Amino acid sequence: MPENPEQVLRLPANGGLDPQLSLAVLAAHAVPGLDEQTGGEHRRPVRIGDRNVVIGLRFTEDAVLLRRVDAALTAEDRPPLSALLRRWFALDLDLEPINARLLRDPTLAPWSPSGPGSAPSAPRIPSRPRPRPCSASRFPWPRDALSPGGW
Repeated sequence: MPENPEQVLRLPANGGLDPQLSLAVLAAHAVPGLDEQTGGEHRRPVRIGDRNVVIGLRFTEDAVLLRRVDAALTAEDRPPLSALLRRWFALDLDLEPINARLLRDPTLAPWSPSGPGSAPSAPRIPSRPRPRPCSASRFPWPRDALSPGGW
């Protein structure tokens, strides 16, 4: 990450992060030729409005750190990138009710945060962005094939 703090967007996570797990999950879901991991940073292009930008992500135990790789991070980049990453990594999700529920389960309690022998903070597993819905007309099969009993 660059030394200039103005070029880094820090997005705090509600409930903490596991930096190694976050990078491992992104690596497991990486698209060859699109995503890249180097030196603890995950890089990938994302769409902001009508343009594509390349971002670099690093993780701490309490935040996602984002920077633009292809250009300087501008003030107009910050709100859409912040919204994208807060949704992508579920950074606003309240983990306390989830952790409380896990602790009541005898099988899952040892694996959950605050359980016997577990880590003090909850790992957050990044999720993939939801795909955009597409209409049936984009598919190569007849429209009646999509109705019940039509295939």
